[in-house]
Amino acid sequence: MDKHRLVRPTSIELLSIVSPFSCFNFADQRFPSENFAIRRLFSLARAGCALTLIVEAVKPDGIIADENDEIQSLYPGYEMTGLTRISFWTSVITNQEQLRTEDSNHCI
Repeated sequence: MDKHRLVRPTSIELLSIVSPFSCFNFADQRFPSENFAIRRLFSLARAGCALTLIVEAVKPDGIIADENDEIQSLYPGYEMTGLTRISFWTSVITNQEQLRTEDSNHCI
């Protein structure tokens, strides 16, 4: 059931979101079509004292792959063009080694 949560990223970005980083500008540029919901997530992360944003490109697996198959069966022209996993952290994370050892309680 959790297979989709354990997918290793194909790429990873570690971004400091302390001021002057603009969460809304980032959301608008990176996720323009999902603007409202993504903006809300960024707003909640900022309110939760997030300091680091992790952006990972991942491949669909588990229930996400199953959902894509179901969408494809209903809409034969559907093609997933990318899947991004984001997480917000209340700690400053500057490299992947630090991320691997970070206490998960710092993930919002």
